[in-house]
Amino acid sequence: MEVNVMKTKLFQKNLIIYELYNTFGNFFAVFFGGIFPIVMTIIFIAAFSSQAGAFKDALATQIFISNASMIPLALVFVGFSSTFSQELEQGVTQRMNLFGYSNVSMLSAKLIANLIVVTIGYILYTLVVCLAFPVLAPTVFSAVLLIASLYIMTILFFVLAYGIAMLTKRFGPCYAITMTIYFSSMILSGMMGLTQEMMPAPMKFLANLLPTAHIAQDFPKIWQSTSYNFMPFLQSMIFLAAVSGIVLAVALYRNRRL
Repeated sequence: MEVNVMKTKLFQKNLIIYELYNTFGNFFAVFFGGIFPIVMTIIFIAAFSSQAGAFKDALATQIFISNASMIPLALVFVGFSSTFSQELEQGVTQRMNLFGYSNVSMLSAKLIANLIVVTIGYILYTLVVCLAFPVLAPTVFSAVLLIASLYIMTILFFVLAYGIAMLTKRFGPCYAITMTIYFSSMILSGMMGLTQEMMPAPMKFLANLLPTAHIAQDFPKIWQSTSYNFMPFLQSMIFLAAVSGIVLAVALYRNRRL
């Protein structure tokens, strides 16, 4: 019994290490999820801080908070979905099943590995940006709220990415879908310089459905506060969870029939 438990733990550890290698070996995921948010944030802050005057600290803080959502979007939603779709297309998961790795153990290893990589991305992003620019210190309430929201979004993006990859089972279509959603989310969330005030009504409606847009719009306002009206943000989280759940359910149902 103890030997079997030790073997299971060793298998899981090896799976997590394998998934970490997979993630760090994905150039596009590392670039768009690790380097791109830092570079974009530095460029935006440097470009607009001279025009902000006395509000340059607040501007730096707003851009820092807004662009933090790029990390789970790129590393997990785009990066994981592209890697997993390649595995499905090449039959890697089926071969791993033959070696005794269950789908549940592989899925949990993928989630743990992605959470580890995202955490590293958050730490690097925070260190570089906060050392380079005067980002305002948050209250404990707003800091915990932002961190919790980012990790919840990470898990939801993981579920959605898993469902899309299972539906397409090919790298090309999966990558096209996730990249389209990735850049659309960035535009609607104001990460590309287009604020919600500048958007037409249909774009505003779509933006309000995205938790990333609420983080970009609301969290800078409550960065040094101790209260927040959670309802609009919670509704957007529920919407993302519902879409992710539906896509996953359809993917599992289709694969059960195959």
